[in-house]
Amino acid sequence: MSNFRDYEPYKKMAELDEKLSTTNSKLDTLDSKLDTLSNKLDTLNDTLATTNRRLTTLLQQDVTLWRINNNGDVIFCDSFEGLPFNWVITIDGTGEVALTNTDREVYHGNRAVKLTLGTGLDWKVTISKAFAVPQNIEGVGFEYAFIPFSTQANIEITTHMLYYNGNKCISGFVVYIPSTGEVSAFGSTKKTFYPKMSTADYAWNKVKFTINFVNKTFLNVFANDMVVDARTVMLSEADDTHAPELVFMFRIRNFGVSSQSWSVYVDDFILSINEPFVEV
Repeated sequence: MSNFRDYEPYKKMAELDEKLSTTNSKLDTLDSKLDTLSNKLDTLNDTLATTNRRLTTLLQQDVTLWRINNNGDVIFCDSFEGLPFNWVITIDGTGEVALTNTDREVYHGNRAVKLTLGTGLDWKVTISKAFAVPQNIEGVGFEYAFIPFSTQANIEITTHMLYYNGNKCISGFVVYIPSTGEVSAFGSTKKTFYPKMSTADYAWNKVKFTINFVNKTFLNVFANDMVVDARTVMLSEADDTHAPELVFMFRIRNFGVSSQSWSVYVDDFILSINEPFVEV
């Protein structure tokens, strides 16, 4: 009597089972290799993340070497390298904010921020960033490098610094007009001066503003090699229940009719605390 295993249909089924088993074994091997590859990719991602953190730390340390002075303690800096641009962008009218890596458009390192303004009346381009309120706000410093890159009339560059304490907004701002060279520090009072600022093509300038938010006054204004006693400039104060934070804003504005679009470049923003008053 013939064995049923000798029947051809059974033989084909047995062969199919064997092939299926082999395929499953290969799939298991492939799954294992994929798991290994995934683990290696995770390790590589961790390594890249660590490298990015180290590079960012090095870049920040490098930025501090380029400070206008070594007063105060740096609590934040941004050289706009190694990280996405994570500032708030506001455009009124037409304009653009972009990162640039063209050599002459970068103060140091590999990237800077380029703000481009349209030609309409009162059009504005603004970048801003909010920070947790530091423990000591009696001497807060705001510093950056920039290229004005314009001598045309009716253009102004404004730096606005605000402190919200949950009940009040205490603020001050500095306005620079490249065509006249005039710099004015404002709050509830005003002081105007004329530092040596360069508007030559791709010439970088360094500025730093120190503020005492407790006494509600400016301390100093630093512009390249000029130091100004700004303690007579009182900050503005208004009721505001905005959550406590510190805000820095950099804005370019066309307050008159302009015949062409123009740009300004910004690099190496530094926020510091424990800034002293510097005698002039």
